[in-house]
Amino acid sequence: MVCPESGAPAPHKKAIAEMDGDETTITRAFSGKPARGVRNQFTEAAEREGWPLLPFPAHGKLTAPLRQASARAGSADLFSAWSGQAGSLARPLPAAELVRVLVDEAREVIEHLRRITGDDVPPRASTQRAQTRRGRVWPFTGLATASSRVFAGRHSSAGRAAPTVPTWSMFQ
Repeated sequence: MVCPESGAPAPHKKAIAEMDGDETTITRAFSGKPARGVRNQFTEAAEREGWPLLPFPAHGKLTAPLRQASARAGSADLFSAWSGQAGSLARPLPAAELVRVLVDEAREVIEHLRRITGDDVPPRASTQRAQTRRGRVWPFTGLATASSRVFAGRHSSAGRAAPTVPTWSMFQ
């Protein structure tokens, strides 16, 4: 959302970039349908005053001119800045660079999983074939093997491994 290539208005990007905790709320104030967005003057007033809402999508059409004017004015106070709870983790990088960084980080996690699980077994031939498309081998070969060793827990009564809930200590 905050990449330079994103079509999101500047106030939306700014609202997400300035998050440092839980500044989001689930609101129906902009569209009439529940959605998570950054708290702002409009969402707080709607919640505090208990404004009546039209059903979706009529309410969204009603608030559209207000949201557009707020975006044109460069303000997120009356704008629907949709965001998940982890908006503070957004990185304002060009999209290609962001993808490279995320792939590198994923590779580091996979290598860490391999080290802590002792997974040095190459993937099965069927797995390698499934990961090869148009002559390219996709990254993360063997991830299923490594992750299954970390997350496999007790065996269910049916004899299949029941996954355990992952905790941060598993990755340290």
